[in-house]
Amino acid sequence: MITLCLTVLSAGYTFPNLSKKILGKYDLSYSLYVYHMPIANFVIFTCGSDWRCGVLAAIACLLVSVLSKHFIETPILRLKKNPLRRA
Repeated sequence: MITLCLTVLSAGYTFPNLSKKILGKYDLSYSLYVYHMPIANFVIFTCGSDWRCGVLAAIACLLVSVLSKHFIETPILRLKKNPLRRA
């Protein structure tokens, strides 16, 4: 575990702009935060704790997060530019 932590920290400091190159401005952190536990708990409840179930949960979390970002978060954030009432 310590080696994994140090590897992740080292990669973060070595390649600080890597996420911008891979994802652009497409930040999935909030939607992953919101959806990861309900999906993981559902997969564990229905499938068990096999490694394949973990892979399934990770793929499902990523897919739901992308769909949420595209169909829910982005349209709502566009509403910030056009408020319903003026101050």
